[in-house]
Amino acid sequence: MSQDGGTREDNRTKVLRTIWEAGEVSRASLSRKIGLAPSTVGSIVQDLLDQGLIVISHVARSKGGRPPVVLRFATDRFAFLGVDLGASHVRIALMDAAGKLLRSDRMAYPVEEDPHGTLDLVDRLLSASMASAFKMDRIVVGVGLSVPSPLDPKNPDELSARILPAWEGVPVLSRVRGFSGLPVWIDNDANVGALAEYWWGAGQRSGDMAYIKVATGVGAGLVIDGRLFRGSAGIAGEIGHTAIDPRGPKCRCGLNGCLEAMIGSGSLTREVRARLDDDSPSVLARVEPTPAAIAMAARADDAVAREVLAEAGAYLGTAVANLVNLLNPARVVLGGSLPVLADDLLLRPMEKTLAQRTLGRSFAATEVVVSELKEAAVVTGAATQVLEACLADPSLFAGRPDSRPHFNHPAVALPGGA
Repeated sequence: MSQDGGTREDNRTKVLRTIWEAGEVSRASLSRKIGLAPSTVGSIVQDLLDQGLIVISHVARSKGGRPPVVLRFATDRFAFLGVDLGASHVRIALMDAAGKLLRSDRMAYPVEEDPHGTLDLVDRLLSASMASAFKMDRIVVGVGLSVPSPLDPKNPDELSARILPAWEGVPVLSRVRGFSGLPVWIDNDANVGALAEYWWGAGQRSGDMAYIKVATGVGAGLVIDGRLFRGSAGIAGEIGHTAIDPRGPKCRCGLNGCLEAMIGSGSLTREVRARLDDDSPSVLARVEPTPAAIAMAARADDAVAREVLAEAGAYLGTAVANLVNLLNPARVVLGGSLPVLADDLLLRPMEKTLAQRTLGRSFAATEVVVSELKEAAVVTGAATQVLEACLADPSLFAGRPDSRPHFNHPAVALPGGA
């Protein structure tokens, strides 16, 4: 134990995290912020300088006595890899310690149907990103992996066979760890989207928030009291598989009337097609009715597109109302392709239903916004998993290979705000 009541490693973590959060800070300010003796802070700061985790920013003007030396985190030394496996795309990004994407690559690919081809593509894209990091003279610390599937905390190496049957028995985490040679963290797409919005986007400074991703599938990441809430079996937030209409269409999970079966990308396409005939004046009769095409047609005042989006918004409003009545979050962030593409065309009918189906105080206390990070939320959150873990355990900044699977991260909370 140190003279300040914690282990040296605990104090070292506090000092590094405080420097990272503050942006720039002097030793004296560090001592006051953390409540450690100046001698303890001075010793830890020297260690962090020697290890290259922090650098001297500048020497401030003196207000009497020795000019204070201002410290900052070595943001330009490290990089964190994020991998976003969507249902039909692979996106990989290289992120710095301030949440800035240094490189991002996205390729369409049938991820749901072809696990081995997907992993080969991930291998190639990771190699390209790691080569870029080498040219930037950055240490790649680890890989954060996002998957479109619930995960079992006891066995995070396997995806849900019910949601992604082609991936049954494919050890995705082990494969990525094997060909990257780096530590790998894994979580589902909605959770990492919530992580990204809480650290860098529309969820900042909100202790309780929900991130709802609406794309091919529908999921939610929940932040309660500054921590990601995963539930006892790791499947909290599966809002896409809550029942909106028990007599509704069958969902890929096997249940009927799930939110995903009502507003997922494939569901919207099927709904549009069901409303069209050969004589339909809708522009959607002459193009593939993807979510992007539906949103574009709705903005051009296409009646079919507007009707479908309005109904989708009402279904989403019902699901969000249930969530708001249950958890009462300060903020709900809507992400994924559909809210980003449709924006107010989806948001207005959603908010109307939400107002009708929530308790007055719950509705008044909850702000609903569209993602600030948009399509980059998930890949940014995937990389943020690595940064989060490293700030909790600075020894991980070495970027050394590590055979442990990483899943349950300690917290999302950022003391004092990032």
